[in-house]
Amino acid sequence: VRPGRKALREIAALKRRRVIIMTVNFDRLVEDGLGTDCRVLYTPQHYEDHLDELRSYAAGDIDSPLPILKLHGSIEDAQSLIATIDTTSAGLHKNVRTALNAILAVSDSPLQWVWVGCSMRDKDMNAWLGGLSGDALDEWWVDPLPGVALDDFFSARRAPTWSQRGLSLEDRLVIDSADGFLRDLAEHLKAY
Repeated sequence: VRPGRKALREIAALKRRRVIIMTVNFDRLVEDGLGTDCRVLYTPQHYEDHLDELRSYAAGDIDSPLPILKLHGSIEDAQSLIATIDTTSAGLHKNVRTALNAILAVSDSPLQWVWVGCSMRDKDMNAWLGGLSGDALDEWWVDPLPGVALDDFFSARRAPTWSQRGLSLEDRLVIDSADGFLRDLAEHLKAY
């Protein structure tokens, strides 16, 4: 078990956690062996059926199951997979957008949002993000080798408003592996 997965398990077990895990990966690496009550949403119907629970959790009801949002489906259900350029170009399903917007609506603004190992190449996520105001999220990027797609996303979607606040991508970039960052985050949250 990689250090990042162990760290996610530690974070999920914290009593005062207010973490929502989102992934575009299909695998079960996040939820397998998590050791805490979680709700995995990976179909549009899941997002609709559990919207109130997700909204409640985001508003502070930490007794609700830890949400794990699998934005591109799960390997458990081949029909749920969003795995091609055509399907990501179509954008996030309206139920997924509604759920993400509900999280933002009940959270303190700006919502702290950490992208771990995210390339920013997912057209459906970028389209949703592009519709947000520049101050909706307090974004951070964790990547050992950030690439051109992140630079392009930042230049197009964040630089116009962030530069007015004196922020640049370098101010919000953590050059680390997912394992290293999540391990450090778990240690910080346990001490908090």
